[in-house]
Amino acid sequence: MTSSSSDRDGKCDECQMCLKKLPKDITKVVRMTCCGNCIHKHCNEDLNSMEVGRNCPLCRKKTPTSQKEVVEQLRPWVEKNKAWAMVLMGHNRTKRHR
Repeated sequence: MTSSSSDRDGKCDECQMCLKKLPKDITKVVRMTCCGNCIHKHCNEDLNSMEVGRNCPLCRKKTPTSQKEVVEQLRPWVEKNKAWAMVLMGHNRTKRHR
């Protein structure tokens, strides 16, 4: 992934785009479901505005375009007992059943 601690302990300490410290407020952070890396929400918005393609700029995997694809990318992380993936999976299931 990168040199951050996101893969080892589930924490995201720095944005993998701008390399600045990430806030503790998770509403300002985007977790990439393909690789588990984190970036600032505003960095993600900048990426989307540049239309750089349909691949993750961090791991080059295809970025999900549907909830089904998000769930498919989360499953391996859930199987590795990553808490962040379990939370996102639960959030996706809750959204579907509303």
